[in-house]
Amino acid sequence: MLIALAVLRLLPTYRTFSATADEATHVGAGLEIYQFHQYQLQRINPPGARVVLAIAPALGGMRFDPTGDYGAQLHSVFYGSGRYERNLFLSRIGNTFFVIVAATALFFYVRRRSDELTAVVAAFLFTFEPVILGHSGLATNDAAATAGLAVALLAFTRWFEKPTLLQAAMLGAGWAFAVWCKFSNLAFVPLACLGIGIVRLIHDRDGRANILRRAPALLVIALVTPLALWAGYAFSIGTMGEVAPVASAFGSHVEQFIMEHPSTPLPAAGFFHGLGNIRLIDRVGHNSYFRGSASRMGWPLYFPTTILLKTTLVLLQFIALAVWFTRSMPRLRALALESGAAALLILALSATSRLDLGIRYILPIFVPLTMAAAAGAAAMLRSRRAAKIVAALLLIWHAAASLGAHPDYFPYFNALAGRDPSGILIDSNLDWGQDMLRLRRELRRAHVDRVGLSLMGGGDYDALGFPPSYPLDPRRPSTGWVAVSDHMYRMEAAEFGGWRWLSGAKFTRVGKSIRLYHFSPNAFREWIPEERPALILLPFAGTKEEVVFPMGLRWRIRQAVMNNGSETVRITTNACMRTASCSFDLAAGQTVAIQPPWSRPPYVILRIDPRAAGQLRTSTVVERTDAAANGFKLSIPEVRDEQFGRESLVIPNVPLSTAYRLHLRVWTPDASEVSFTVKIVSGGATIGQRTYRTDRNGYMSEGDLIIHDFHELFGRELAVDVAITLESPDTRFWAFIIATDNRTNFPELRLPARPHN
Repeated sequence: MLIALAVLRLLPTYRTFSATADEATHVGAGLEIYQFHQYQLQRINPPGARVVLAIAPALGGMRFDPTGDYGAQLHSVFYGSGRYERNLFLSRIGNTFFVIVAATALFFYVRRRSDELTAVVAAFLFTFEPVILGHSGLATNDAAATAGLAVALLAFTRWFEKPTLLQAAMLGAGWAFAVWCKFSNLAFVPLACLGIGIVRLIHDRDGRANILRRAPALLVIALVTPLALWAGYAFSIGTMGEVAPVASAFGSHVEQFIMEHPSTPLPAAGFFHGLGNIRLIDRVGHNSYFRGSASRMGWPLYFPTTILLKTTLVLLQFIALAVWFTRSMPRLRALALESGAAALLILALSATSRLDLGIRYILPIFVPLTMAAAAGAAAMLRSRRAAKIVAALLLIWHAAASLGAHPDYFPYFNALAGRDPSGILIDSNLDWGQDMLRLRRELRRAHVDRVGLSLMGGGDYDALGFPPSYPLDPRRPSTGWVAVSDHMYRMEAAEFGGWRWLSGAKFTRVGKSIRLYHFSPNAFREWIPEERPALILLPFAGTKEEVVFPMGLRWRIRQAVMNNGSETVRITTNACMRTASCSFDLAAGQTVAIQPPWSRPPYVILRIDPRAAGQLRTSTVVERTDAAANGFKLSIPEVRDEQFGRESLVIPNVPLSTAYRLHLRVWTPDASEVSFTVKIVSGGATIGQRTYRTDRNGYMSEGDLIIHDFHELFGRELAVDVAITLESPDTRFWAFIIATDNRTNFPELRLPARPHN
């Protein structure tokens, strides 16, 4: 009944929220498996949850379109077939499976360790926890990760109590299932089992005496787990070369072996590619926000604070009360201690992560947290009359908090977060692009005929039926209707001091994440414009060491910024190679190397005071360092404000030939997602045309323009002009093409001619 009630509460939310930032990727990858029997789309996550999520979309006629760039591929998922809201419903209903699995496994674990009353209380607390419901209502893999941990822990306790080889095999399969749902369980499962096992061995003399009986199971687990994981990847066999782009994530010795044996067969190569990718991303961090600051390096207190603010106060109180009320109830005390140990070890590992992007990253921790809280609640229900009354009132409070959060479960914050939690946490804790459908309704209700937008995740506003819109500039005020989501508002303010013109202005809250303003035409008559920081784009990022590619190619990018002036210059950068705040001071006469980990990020943007821009000089030199290169070097120019074009750029004399691979890169520093058209022109006539879209960072990269997109031009031998035109005429942008010789692998730059402004 509790599970059924949870599912019924989730159903209305499927059409309430617009697609959040990651849902199209998860569903698209699952559809790719069903349609093309391959797994190539964003393998940074395992396929388990995606396969389940895509069942209903595939049966309902949704299709993934692999043509075009990455943005176009994701666009096809929700916008390509059928109605948008219907596609959201089909995509999200698959997570019902993981809600059922997680709650059921939790129930049986707690019943096995205590009794049915405690198990029912655990199921109640779990299915009424807002963040559990919230992430179970989205087409992502976070609910699947939670279910995976619950299943693995149930298998662990069965094996611990009866250490047969069969139970060991079940544990290995359970761990593989958890990892197949999300890579984080590769660490979360053994840590949670370690915490539980240590507590049990301390309190169980027979268990300590029989510890050797469990040793043979380690061999069974070591055999079953990888075999089951391989089954999850359809027993596919790739090569070491597939893992080469992420080989550095596994250490220098493993990397060297991979590079020296690229054709060696590798079972489940997609697993190692995805795991290596996530390790590299965690190593360099991801731009995130916490208590008014932006950083790529993360904060040790991020996840403890997130749990404190996004968990119902009742669950936290039951965990605290368990310390006292379970002291005379051995079974409940054991349950509270072992689940508490499991949660603490997961939290300790999470504190070292640089991916501080929301509580969803540690959502599985709610399995042991709920166990501990259930032990406390059950102990109170078995205590004196006053304790029973307090426990009953707390359970009612928990239900009321959950019901009161409907339908905004995943943006839920408890009272400790205050009236505006966006000052503390954003990202998928609060603003994940979920309120665009609500904004559309509000704009229609107010008969808005034009609106300025800056929303997390972006979207196809025309397809969604928005009125004509334009992108907002955080530093320049706009009049009329203006909508800014909390993520954009807080992040731009923290990074660059943007949105000063919105300070103190009254707004209407749309959903939980969007601020809707209306300004009269004269609202900013006395506004003193903010001085836009000068910008220097370095199209490639430097490297700390050589980067090794298949076939023995070795590259190094030496990059530096110099202060040739007499004053210290404050520099803000996306590379974040010096400090956690992504800003540093460069003293007069000082030179600093820019050396982020390879391709994270693939380019560097420097923002400085315009008055100090003339003091800085940069240098970027790409070198091939393998023996066949003969000292090849290529100097990459910097791009300053005055070199960015508007409306269109033309890259002349591009070799269209089978002897060259053409790699196009486009940057838009002032906007996020922008559409643009690429025309290939020969003799004044357009012989090919495609439309693309930059990502949320204003960047687009296509590794082989002809092979991937302009198939009809393959085999032609001529020099062409490549014209790039933006849909937004007010947006600055820059582009170039790398023409790489297929015979020598030496690149040549093709830079834009004078911009057509």
